[in-house]
Amino acid sequence: MINQQYIQVKLIIICIKMSFIAILPIWLGAQCFYLSSRHQVYIETAITKFLGLSSLILGFVSGCWLFSLHYPNVSALLASVVVLMLSLILNTLLAPYFKNARFANSLVAALLLSFGALSYVV
Repeated sequence: MINQQYIQVKLIIICIKMSFIAILPIWLGAQCFYLSSRHQVYIETAITKFLGLSSLILGFVSGCWLFSLHYPNVSALLASVVVLMLSLILNTLLAPYFKNARFANSLVAALLLSFGALSYVV
């Protein structure tokens, strides 16, 4: 018979992974939204506004849904809004300082994932 505590630990690990996975679509949507701006510095020509906005909405909704698998609905919505605000602000503030898009995006993703990890500690 499987130990009850072992099952609880496995469920907690799965929930932590789901929160990390929930952050990624919101971040990708915010990145596409930033790339649709004419002031972005990563690519030569900006992507279309429709594609940027639709990817932002799709990423936000899917991230909110993934958060709601572990948290109550209001908490999932609040976590999604906080991650979205962090993504948009970090993309906008870090873009002029890093000409290498891969490094800046990695830095933003690492900061957001550490936010997800800190939410379990606090």
